[in-house]
Amino acid sequence: MVVRERRKRKRKTSPLFEARDRCRRPTKSARKIQKSDLSFGSTCEVKIDLTHDEHSIEPISFSDLPPDIQLMIIERLPPRTRVLLETVSRAWQALVRRSWRILEAEIPSTITSSFGIDSITDVHVCGFLAKVGLFLRRIDFYIPSESVGIHVLHSISQRCPCLSELRLVTEVDGRSLSHLLRLYSTYQSSQLKKLKKFSLVYNYSTSIHNGLRHLNRSLSNLHTYRLDITTMPPNVNVLFPISSQLKCYSIHLSRIQNALGGLRPQWIYDFFDYLSGFYSELEDLEISFCHQDKLNEEVMYSLIQDIAQAHDLRRFCLAMRSSNMDPQSIWFGRNALRALHYFKRLEFLSLVAVHVPHDFQKYIPPTVKGLRLSVIQNIGHSMLLSTMNQVPNLQILHLVYGQSTVNDEDQLRTSTVVEILKICQRLKELELNLCEFVDKLEIARFLRDNIHDCMTRNSLDAPVQLVVTLVQANFTRRLINLLRKSLGCCSKFELRSKGHATITVHRVCQRNVAMSRPARPRSLAIAPRP
Repeated sequence: MVVRERRKRKRKTSPLFEARDRCRRPTKSARKIQKSDLSFGSTCEVKIDLTHDEHSIEPISFSDLPPDIQLMIIERLPPRTRVLLETVSRAWQALVRRSWRILEAEIPSTITSSFGIDSITDVHVCGFLAKVGLFLRRIDFYIPSESVGIHVLHSISQRCPCLSELRLVTEVDGRSLSHLLRLYSTYQSSQLKKLKKFSLVYNYSTSIHNGLRHLNRSLSNLHTYRLDITTMPPNVNVLFPISSQLKCYSIHLSRIQNALGGLRPQWIYDFFDYLSGFYSELEDLEISFCHQDKLNEEVMYSLIQDIAQAHDLRRFCLAMRSSNMDPQSIWFGRNALRALHYFKRLEFLSLVAVHVPHDFQKYIPPTVKGLRLSVIQNIGHSMLLSTMNQVPNLQILHLVYGQSTVNDEDQLRTSTVVEILKICQRLKELELNLCEFVDKLEIARFLRDNIHDCMTRNSLDAPVQLVVTLVQANFTRRLINLLRKSLGCCSKFELRSKGHATITVHRVCQRNVAMSRPARPRSLAIAPRP
């Protein structure tokens, strides 16, 4: 009994237990912030009264906190609360103004989600830009009408001096959009000259020839230019900004509904010819066209060769689909794509809706690290494997299997994917899209037996993680359960959507890595002060 009483006395008199009692959470806490506490003078105070049964703490004045702590507290408040605090006093208004450090905004989704407003007008947008425009670097703006677009773009030019990236999405008619772009490029040309990235998505059937001409004359310092429209202008020169520092150029012709919507072959020849004479610093090129008639393969071969010799491209994406995909003779690429071997430093290649040469493996650059083949007409088992042998450093492979003219024996199947995984030892991302003849369950078992924890047995200089993306019409519950059971260990199966799933496999087992790490001590002994 005597020993227990002594231990209790030591616990009561120990300074550690006294500190614990002082810092213990109060059983009854009353936090009251009244409007009378927020004075309208130069100082603003927030009194927090914490009462305890045995100890009492003096109220803390918000104005006594350091400025960085005050700003940190304000930044954690919801946007609607910050707007209400601005109306209290000038001190609150000055402090809240510094808390709007939003770097990116999507108009109108950012405003409606942040402030809880169902429907907004251009007045709400301009008020939002007045608060956060000083910090914005990127704006994604949907233009509902011409008048709203003029008002908001004028406010962007006045309130956003540090803006470097602008993306415009609209469905207004061509005449209204051309007038809007002409006004914006005429009266706000100083902001357009500062932009580094510009994107325009136009989903209407009429042309915006005049608007693009005025706009591209003001984009003099661009690094990235993206254009997604449904109707191309008659003259190709209006599609190119005057910036000499352009590194990424992307143009897409979307929503082709009939054969009359395709481009004339001469227009495509003029576009490639015009592109080969500009932008000496171009590294990324994306072209997606729809041609109406059959293209001349020899002319396109020389044009692609000129582009390869004029630009040191690192990334090249080409989609040359025809408006009528049924006839086999109209597909592009039988001879023109042989000019790909002129690209000496190409790292990513994407081909969509083309007919590659029968000896495609001879012309693909060996420096390619990423390859995307989508709806290739004559792709098959033997051609794909011979192509993989020519790109030993391949890390990314996307296969979108569509209508093919190869025979049934040469179709893309399970053994094709298995051989690709054996050949491409450095592969870190593989996508199988609409590959109906590939058994997903067999692929999962191969990943478990041959890819998982393979770097412990073989000295491979390969990425630790391999992500296999599976895309098909639908994943049944039975297939999902079988895929999860077949993987095991640290491999993971994740269903992203109804027809989209991913399998993540580690070449170094993560369980062994976790077990090899030294265990952390549960408690650290603090040495007493001398």
